[in-house]
Amino acid sequence: GQGDVIVANNNMSEDALRADELVVSPSAMIYPNPITGDAITLNLSDVAADVEVAVITVTDFVGRTVASQQITISGAQHQEVLNLNNLASGTYLINVNMNGKVLTEKLIIAK
Repeated sequence: GQGDVIVANNNMSEDALRADELVVSPSAMIYPNPITGDAITLNLSDVAADVEVAVITVTDFVGRTVASQQITISGAQHQEVLNLNNLASGTYLINVNMNGKVLTEKLIIAK
């Protein structure tokens, strides 16, 4: 009787633990892209719970850093507006570094 219930509960919690251990990769999305104005919105999804800050660097096509900003992360989903009005038209890479994991998105500026 009761023994069966305990076993079932144990199995359930083991399954729940296994599910929690699945590694979900964070992702980044930027829009609008191409950008014709001054600002882009960066959407971060599935951010790990231990990430409190992210460093965003914008590099040009030869790898020079042209902009950099540290942001505070407020949960698994985070949205940040980045002002890029000082950048000329061209192709850039937006790099988001969260605890050493880097997400890279290509951005085209077409003013």
